[in-house]
Amino acid sequence: MRAPKAPEGYGWKNLRVADAEARGLAAEKLKAANHWLLATDYRPHSHHFHALAAARKSKQGAGTIAVGGTKVCLFFTSWGDGVFPIYLDLDHDDHPLQIRVQLNTAATVAAMHAVN
Repeated sequence: MRAPKAPEGYGWKNLRVADAEARGLAAEKLKAANHWLLATDYRPHSHHFHALAAARKSKQGAGTIAVGGTKVCLFFTSWGDGVFPIYLDLDHDDHPLQIRVQLNTAATVAAMHAVN
């Protein structure tokens, strides 16, 4: 495909939408015709795109961006994409102590199966 090297593999950045779609379709056709083990991912410059870019730059694999005036955090896990409950733990005066993300529960496993 002659895609340039990128931190996460190979690919193109900052293309016009029509050009990105054309290259993606061409890659999918070649993948099918040649039985290649090739992953394609179309990522418009969205909040998700910018959050992923921030997380990739971080040694901890976490990044933050502002969305609608609110700071949002994205972080990588070994669990992959999924649906995970988030808990805010408060002290006796109702001040935040910590935020917890529960990765392995029966509900999260069932939710992951539902979306994947």
